[in-house]
Amino acid sequence: MKRRRCILRRMFASALTAAMVGTMIPAAAFAAQETINTPLLADFTFDDDASVLAGGNAKATVNGSYQLKDSKDAASGKALYLDGNASNYLSVTDKDGKSLLAGKKEITVSYDAKPDRTATSWVFYAAPNTDAQKSPEYYIGAFANSGNTKVERYNNGRTVGFETKTGTDWSHVDIVYSEGTTAVYVDGVKRVSVDNSNAQLPDILGASGILYIGRANWGNGESYKGWIDNFKIYDGALTDAQLITEEAAKKAVEADKAALTLPQEIISDFTLPSKGTNYTNITWAVEENDNAVIQADGYQVKVVRPAEQDAEVTFTATIELQGVKDKKEIAVKIPKEISDEAIVEEAYGKLDIATKDDVRGNITLPTEMEVSGTVKKAQITWESSDKAVVTDTEADGKAPGVVTRKRIDKEVVVTAVIKSGDVQKTKEFVLKVKKAPKATAKTTDYLFAHFTGTEGRVTDEQIYFATSEDGSQWKDLTADGKPVLSSVIGDKGVRDPYLIRSPEGDKFYLIATDLSIYYRGGWGNAAATTTGSTKLVIWESDNLVDWSEPRLVDVAGPIPEAGCAWAPEAFYDKNTGNYVVYWATYSTKSNVNGDGMNMYYATTRDFYTFSEPVLWIDRAGSIIDTTMIQVGDKYYRASGDGQITIEESDSIYDGWEIIGTLKDIFNNNGYSGAYLEGPEFFKYNEDDYLKDAEGNPVETWGLMCDQYAAGRGYLPFRTTNIADQTTKSWSPASDVNFGSLKKRHGTILPITREEYARVMEEYAGITVDVPEPVIDKTYLKEAIENAVPAADEEKYTEESWSAYAKALENAEKVDADANASQEAIDAAEEELLKAQEGLVGKENPRLPYVDVAENAWYYGAVAYNYGKKTMTGKDATHFAPEETLVRAQFAAVLHKMNGEPGMYYKAVFSDVTEGDWFRNAVLWAADKKIVTGYTGTTLFGANDPVTRSQMATMMYRYAKEYKKYDVGADGDYSNFPDAGDVQEFAVDAMKWAVAEEIITGKTIDGKLMLDPQGSANRAECATIIQRFMEKYEK
Repeated sequence: MKRRRCILRRMFASALTAAMVGTMIPAAAFAAQETINTPLLADFTFDDDASVLAGGNAKATVNGSYQLKDSKDAASGKALYLDGNASNYLSVTDKDGKSLLAGKKEITVSYDAKPDRTATSWVFYAAPNTDAQKSPEYYIGAFANSGNTKVERYNNGRTVGFETKTGTDWSHVDIVYSEGTTAVYVDGVKRVSVDNSNAQLPDILGASGILYIGRANWGNGESYKGWIDNFKIYDGALTDAQLITEEAAKKAVEADKAALTLPQEIISDFTLPSKGTNYTNITWAVEENDNAVIQADGYQVKVVRPAEQDAEVTFTATIELQGVKDKKEIAVKIPKEISDEAIVEEAYGKLDIATKDDVRGNITLPTEMEVSGTVKKAQITWESSDKAVVTDTEADGKAPGVVTRKRIDKEVVVTAVIKSGDVQKTKEFVLKVKKAPKATAKTTDYLFAHFTGTEGRVTDEQIYFATSEDGSQWKDLTADGKPVLSSVIGDKGVRDPYLIRSPEGDKFYLIATDLSIYYRGGWGNAAATTTGSTKLVIWESDNLVDWSEPRLVDVAGPIPEAGCAWAPEAFYDKNTGNYVVYWATYSTKSNVNGDGMNMYYATTRDFYTFSEPVLWIDRAGSIIDTTMIQVGDKYYRASGDGQITIEESDSIYDGWEIIGTLKDIFNNNGYSGAYLEGPEFFKYNEDDYLKDAEGNPVETWGLMCDQYAAGRGYLPFRTTNIADQTTKSWSPASDVNFGSLKKRHGTILPITREEYARVMEEYAGITVDVPEPVIDKTYLKEAIENAVPAADEEKYTEESWSAYAKALENAEKVDADANASQEAIDAAEEELLKAQEGLVGKENPRLPYVDVAENAWYYGAVAYNYGKKTMTGKDATHFAPEETLVRAQFAAVLHKMNGEPGMYYKAVFSDVTEGDWFRNAVLWAADKKIVTGYTGTTLFGANDPVTRSQMATMMYRYAKEYKKYDVGADGDYSNFPDAGDVQEFAVDAMKWAVAEEIITGKTIDGKLMLDPQGSANRAECATIIQRFMEKYEK
């Protein structure tokens, strides 16, 4: 199938209920109900025994017995009464005993009915033959259930199925089966109309189809209990004009008028409704205005939000059916557009990286962000301080945020520039990237995550673990009723767990369906597909025994009218660096073919942030679960879609072709979707491969299917070639013993012996011997081989080289020690690598700051100050380049430029105390007449942001009064648009600073400004200090 994005529309805000009430329009008289001249195929009045056996061109054979009871009123005479016994029903043919409906392309079924029980009761049923229905299904019919009537039309699983309320008393029902639609009318009101061009009656019923009144062909027949009267079948599709009465038309218009609403607020283009819930026709007009204009089609509305103040616009709807009309006026508000500042601020607050404190894989760096109240999005660009560890742009088809873990832990700063219009703001995240794990050891054992039971207890729908050493004999790690993981969030139950290992090998995610049939009162009351959770439950672990708290992530919520999110799985796509998470959701709104239960997928990198869902598999029939595995360059998936259908593709996302079904491989109907669901692929460990005729091991995969119909848990199969759909490559795995607990829909994960021992100890209390690990010095030797040559010692500071030489000496000692433990080897390697990173160059020092990228515009200035020791970081690894500089910090920089001379404390400024870290710097600067306090006060303003004018003045005084430099340069800054903002005290200093290019302009809103009263950040300060020192203190 072609890749398609699920069309996801935003739902309107809460509707405005207050509206001006219109009146019926006298000129709009009811269009008289058309006479029905369509021939009748059947016309059973049930007034007496003769009219039970014959009616119109049809006759009925009575199976079992029936009764004639009073109908809905005296004028209606008698009605057929059936008691719900499976043997009591009518079999209908034409007068000659042949199929009544054979060859009919369109029919209308009309009847009066009053059900006498709430359980499923089939009013009528037509099918190709008398056989019991099994997948794929072919039939049409209607049944009553709990006050509703369900209408169905099945053609090889291509489904039309819908229900409408009819109540538990008498109702008149007309069902129109036309070539293009199926529609139902109740008491003269059109209730539902559904397209069904792929479900034609001749294809469904064949040449010799049967027709029953009062039962169907499932199990006990779900026979009808209650009254049926005036059962007619017309040889054609009746129209609205023939079926809708004047009284019904008036009621429909009145009801649709009362129900008609528009959003209270509109912020973007939208579409006006064209039909009411009772199939009235709605047309629209709008008052003349500049903010909401109805387009040429009469329903699309172009919205232009006002810039200054909110606008109110009134729409007028005309509701019409069969000539009956009414009007309704609805006022809506179109709020003014929100500012770019507000957009940036909201995006700034929302933006986060969930895994920033423990990065073990790729991260999501969004390039845009939705904000509330507008269709405009904040745009985001990223800057990484170490692109070799975290990328900040798309490369090789992978979005920014690809993480390459190194042999030691790393801190990387990623800076987001959030922008809307001309407004922007930066936000920094310090990522703690964990060191790369050693290659995952060979997998030898298995871990099975599953749920169990029959939904009879709270503990059934939770997570259980089992293990196996060979994939055949399984041991339950906990007793029945004692799950290893439980969810008390969402639905408070979990099913269908899927366990996946990260590509790096040291992270595990367990995702599951958020559903408790127990808490929902059993399947009969659950409404689990239509009112279920759209969220998944997620746990994560680094070692399979220490698990996070469960969290809920809404993956299906954006799908229109999504009713559930079932049977999730995840697959890592190395081509994009994303996990592809797929699941089943019921939605008729986003459905294209037949049944609304389809498979969707979304992508994620961290199992916190997910992309919009995409419709992935859309079958004509229901599809509730899919599993996928990669073999070489091919992908294979198996789906529960009425069969266990197996497909092949070169891509995860599209190009899938059906290559067979499990039923066809074994020619066994017991392996069809009527008996099996929940397919699950996994690969066997090398030690457990099947052997070919020569005794050579052959790659082997397992496929498990849940025997839901029999309630017996999993049925396993093996294959040595998924693509070969024959028993040459496929076989039942009859030797498998899954243990005492019933295994229901779960996943099998190959694990290492060490991981196996860990879970056995943790959950079963069993100690397992693990082979002594092979001592591996590969990485240590590599670090020693790549050591900095001793001849380069002169390039680095004495302190940093001493630490490095010591680490190298220790590494060589450990390498030479034949008895060194793996822990000592790993520690020596890490010490050496960290010492090498910590080398500080004398000429161009390597910065220790993770928040200063090598390609940042200020890198050179920070490096210069670092080498001169004039500006230090906020801490050992952070410079904080974007942080605003305060007056005390600038005084400290000048102080450092002069060797930080000591000062005796005296109370020069009331806000500079003896214990302040900046005491010496401020007192020294005051003593040298470099700084003064605020005029007329005793305050220095130590923590106030330093302005660019103040910086220029302090440096001017430092150069002129203290250093006695020639500061005679007299520049002209009058060309700057904000030259007039230079305060009087700073005029001479600013002329000098501009002349010597110590202070230059900065771009603000697209203009080059001097910004004399603006604050300066630490990066700007580093740049200004570098310019000054290179000019005067070479």
